Amino acid sequence: MMRSKTSGFALILALTLMSFIVLLLFSILTLVTVDAESASISRSQIYARANAELGAMVALGDLQKLAGPDQRVTARADAVLAPDDIPLPGTSHWTGVWSSKEDLDDPYDESVGLDAHRPQWLVSGNVASFVDDRSHLILAGTRDAADTVALVREGGAVSRVEDEVSVPVERIDSHAGSSAGNFAYWVSDEGIKARINLTDPYTGTDDEEERLYRLASNQGVNPAAATLNSNRAARPFARRLSYWSDPANESRVEQIYSSKALSFIPGGEPVVGDFFHDFTYNSNALIVDTKEGGLKRDLSTALWDRIPNDFPALMFTPASGDLGRNNGDPGGPRWQQLADYYEKCMTDGNRDSIELTGPFDYNNEIIYAPVLARFHLITQIFSQPKPAG
Repeated sequence: MMRSKTSGFALILALTLMSFIVLLLFSILTLVTVDAESASISRSQIYARANAELGAMVALGDLQKLAGPDQRVTARADAVLAPDDIPLPGTSHWTGVWSSKEDLDDPYDESVGLDAHRPQWLVSGNVASFVDDRSHLILAGTRDAADTVALVREGGAVSRVEDEVSVPVERIDSHAGSSAGNFAYWVSDEGIKARINLTDPYTGTDDEEERLYRLASNQGVNPAAATLNSNRAARPFARRLSYWSDPANESRVEQIYSSKALSFIPGGEPVVGDFFHDFTYNSNALIVDTKEGGLKRDLSTALWDRIPNDFPALMFTPASGDLGRNNGDPGGPRWQQLADYYEKCMTDGNRDSIELTGPFDYNNEIIYAPVLARFHLITQIFSQPKPAG
């Protein structure tokens, strides 16, 4: 009996099909595994974004609650520490908020922990282990890294370990009471930083009045005066003509929108980490009255024509509170006197007179203090032999 020549082909074909099916199943398994991992990563990214958004909302709410009212002042933690004080690592750049109200027991201040001039810190988590009973930062010592996170690290955004920022982690609880994630935030005080993408609008002016205006008021910052933290003698932007004073470079300075853009300016490469806490690129300010609240008064309008009724008679009251003439401190001068000078200036000196007497005029005496009543000059004469020859 003769064997068919094609009897072995079926076996080869069957093995090939089996191999293809195994490869197909392996590919499908790999695809499913990759898809599952991708879905897990996407889910983790969604949770991370949601946690980050929650942290940003909490930070914005705390910022509005603590620093929103006009009668608030902010400062960095290292500004209120003694020169030899060493705070807990990562806390020297925390932003503190203080109430500037005279009432130490203000109900709203008490509700947010700002009564009795206690500070509150714009960071996440429970800071009880970082501060004492007066809400002042605890000095020296170390913290357990398990419940803190470094938001600003050496070798990353900053170049020194002293400039790192670490904050407590805040836990997010689920409905079942288990942990649904964490978030952490730190609010940087942009108001104390130098905004370096502003140019002097009067640079290179030929107008004499504008030149005098530049001398009377600084129109911008000059980073050429700044030195590197790592080398106090090094000035990265130092040159014969400051990059911020050269009219040809003004438009390029205005294009600095971040620390990355700053590195493109000559001399700016090494400064990103050194000046992370010193330079800002988008800060704005309101001229508010932190003592009484509300916006500050524009004296150029308040002193013209008529003094507003809510202005007191004296610009400065006597330190003792006694308005008598014999206490050595009569206070003053009057707001009306300043208005008289201002009106004389605005009318090119055509004003008839300026009232110099105070509001408490005794026998037509001018009650200014101090008054120079006696001047004694002592002159001593020494003789010196003429040198020989």
